Amino acid sequence: MFRDLADRGSLRVGCFIGKMAGTGVTDQRDYAVWSITNSGRRPIVVLHVGGELQQKGKNFIILPHTQLPKTLAPGDTMTEYSPDIEKLKNAKSMCVWDTLGRIYRAPKQRVEKMKADLEKGTGERGTIPPEEDY
Repeated sequence: MFRDLADRGSLRVGCFIGKMAGTGVTDQRDYAVWSITNSGRRPIVVLHVGGELQQKGKNFIILPHTQLPKTLAPGDTMTEYSPDIEKLKNAKSMCVWDTLGRIYRAPKQRVEKMKADLEKGTGERGTIPPEEDY
């Protein structure tokens, strides 16, 4: 009976600062990256990807590269990214919202590590001219 009550979807959210890689990629900017995995037993529909700011009640969402809402079956994963990393300096948490209104947050240690990486800086940000930004 307990299994039936606890049998619902659950998302794991990870976050980090990364760069684009691959053949022909010339963009050297830093990106905020969200890694989202359905670790539950039921499908979950992801509605928004973003975070919560330090100011009470303030949230932000990113412009997604994957069409949202997106259904994640058990074990499925998706990745979202945003070049707008300056907003992350005031971030309290990195979040994903589902269609039922539940909020799934990345672990605080990951968010703090991401903010520390952002403070260290790994290169020039935003130096790619728009015509070279693919």
